[in-house]
Amino acid sequence: MNRITRLIRVVRQMGPRAGIELVQDRLQRTQREAEVRQWLEKYAGRLPSEKTFFAAMGLDLPKNGRERALSLKKLDETLRSRFMPSFLVPNIADHVRDVSRASLDATLTRAEEILAGVYSWLVPGYPDEAGTPKWFVRLPCSPETVPDEWPLDPAWILNEIDENTPSDIRMTWELGRHQFLVSLGRAWTLTRDAKYATGAVRILLDWIKKNPFSMGIHWLHAQEVALRLKSWLWVWGFVSSCPEIQTDERLLFYQSLWQHAEYVVKTRSRGRTTHNHMLTEWAGIAHFGLTFPHARIAKEWKSKAIERFENEITKQFWEDGAPGEGSSGYHLFVLENSIELGAQCRHVRQPVDDRAQTRVRAMLEFASTLFRPDGTYPRIGDVDDGRGFRLSDLHSGQDRRGVVYVGNALLRVPNRFANPPRTYEEEIWMLGPNVVRKRHEPPKSRQSARMYERSGIAVIQFPPGDTPATSHLVFCGGPEAIRSGVSASHHHADSLQVVWWRRGYPVLVDMGTPYYGGPLNRRTLPRRTRSHNAPTIGGHDRFDVTSQRFGVGRIPNSVMMDWEVAKDWCCVGFRVPATTTHPTGILLQRHVLCRANTDYLVIVDRCIPDASTGVNTQFQTQTDHLIQHFHLAPSVVTPRPESYAAHVVFDVEWFSQAEPIVLESGSSAGTVMPHITNAHGLDSDFSGADGSYGRPIAGTTVDLEWKSPYLPNLVWTYIGPPLSAPALFKSTDKQQTLTLCRRNGMDIVEFVSGVPRGVKSV
Repeated sequence: MNRITRLIRVVRQMGPRAGIELVQDRLQRTQREAEVRQWLEKYAGRLPSEKTFFAAMGLDLPKNGRERALSLKKLDETLRSRFMPSFLVPNIADHVRDVSRASLDATLTRAEEILAGVYSWLVPGYPDEAGTPKWFVRLPCSPETVPDEWPLDPAWILNEIDENTPSDIRMTWELGRHQFLVSLGRAWTLTRDAKYATGAVRILLDWIKKNPFSMGIHWLHAQEVALRLKSWLWVWGFVSSCPEIQTDERLLFYQSLWQHAEYVVKTRSRGRTTHNHMLTEWAGIAHFGLTFPHARIAKEWKSKAIERFENEITKQFWEDGAPGEGSSGYHLFVLENSIELGAQCRHVRQPVDDRAQTRVRAMLEFASTLFRPDGTYPRIGDVDDGRGFRLSDLHSGQDRRGVVYVGNALLRVPNRFANPPRTYEEEIWMLGPNVVRKRHEPPKSRQSARMYERSGIAVIQFPPGDTPATSHLVFCGGPEAIRSGVSASHHHADSLQVVWWRRGYPVLVDMGTPYYGGPLNRRTLPRRTRSHNAPTIGGHDRFDVTSQRFGVGRIPNSVMMDWEVAKDWCCVGFRVPATTTHPTGILLQRHVLCRANTDYLVIVDRCIPDASTGVNTQFQTQTDHLIQHFHLAPSVVTPRPESYAAHVVFDVEWFSQAEPIVLESGSSAGTVMPHITNAHGLDSDFSGADGSYGRPIAGTTVDLEWKSPYLPNLVWTYIGPPLSAPALFKSTDKQQTLTLCRRNGMDIVEFVSGVPRGVKSV
């Protein structure tokens, strides 16, 4: 009854015609789900017969072992010739050595770890031990309260999110995606040592035997199956040339590979509202069809899969390349899938729609703008560190510039950042050595600031370029509109958030998304306003995911108020209206001002009454202004891994005799910065995540609370790198990000020591 009530409410909001279409869509979906359920139950736990398999692959049924071996060899040759061009380069290892000996060493080191059963580098908390991976291990492990493994039940009855246990299924899925096996394939290709090829096959066949068709968590979503399918194409393209792989092993691999493609076709995501899952699934089907053009699935689905992928790309991303899902991590995840598919299309001369190519070019430019000088990127929305593929073990998992270079070469997009000191392995494996030599030179000049208005994302760099001195700031003003037909469930409460990376070190950060499953309160924490360097009023989240799981069904649209880029200043301003998720009836307005070459930042928050809400009538005649100053000297404190996480709460009172601060730029002159009093600290265990999914790191979370007759508990949260307690409360060191000092006989906390150039006291 509850689901019916929600459906009726949605129909009323949409109107009669759209409501009828929605009801019809739901009924059709229910019917399709029943049909898929019957199909899964019929074939659960079974491999296809040889007769079914060879017919599905467009081959005659072998009459004896010799014919079987020849048929499988033909499939091997087809895969190597049609998947990626690097499989056809006989001396590819020499090119990798020429580019970077470090890349070769990193690949071999990783391959040895995998053969030794070490996977904690991939999944934090994994119990490393010799042998094949523990495919069903619950992570993080807690033997006292939860079983050691996920059950091998039919996938259609499993519950991926168990709120009663601390286990996180996303971490176990990372093992099942098999992207780590590509390291063994590359190691075989680079050394011709059979232990790497046979080791990869041993692990792969172990997974097939322990994960029968449609049984267990690794068959739970078509997206997971599609990602594994793509990994298998890479792995087998590398190792299939190894003579020590037996015919029976090859047959078992191809039987399961075909089942993967069939599964994705049957269980793919459907619906009017779409997201990255659908793109990944269509990509998997397209790769299989392009690789094996004579297979039945290719004849029936290849063209449709490519067309649907192209349509979804133009649907799910704004014209300027910004993500409709509101997530920087999923933007790069989809971009990787797009570039991977584009590379194969180019290799087999498969035409690609011009509209889709134009959109991917814009996505590449957006990603290039978002990258910091070290190749990392700010966390906006859900970021679970998922990858479309992995082709290098040298650089951090957060450095995705190699994939962007591949896309730039495919689509002839000028690089928007300086050439790194080396060639990325992705370029060699996906394009071939000849294409890498033709890498496009970066432009002579680069914009210092870029606004993506529909998604509400401003990126500011002073000085322009990618030198170690570059300061990189992202202001998430919030979306002007939600992309039509695109899921908003990956949004976070990061509207009006500021993320600042200064001279190679974080100053203001986003805590990311370290948790997919587990208790609801833990999964909710990263999505709340106080996790995003953004203001809240009265403890209410202003902006959250549209998800029944988190109790939020509507996202307010932001309005860009100011965007001015001068020679040495940049000013951007956004306003977020009062909504049902913001019951205080107050508009929040934030301006961010950056000064070039001085590491000077000003954040101005204004709380404006919204008379139309009828809330807080006492507040209607007042507008309060708050300013935060940041002026970081070259010796600014850098993160210390040994520092503990600090959660500091400030009780703030309005100080009527505060010194006014005048900004010599724009319309913000005369704004008053209130003083902040009564500081005390509380411990917190959480404020960020590093480059490995699921591994929290220490950081500093500071809540700055303002109280006045007109401000109903305005809180601005600072999230930054770890700061030790002495650094946080030391009054004599003028280079700290936060200082505690005395003025007019009062203890106050302020963000700046001294008055930077361009600002004067009145």
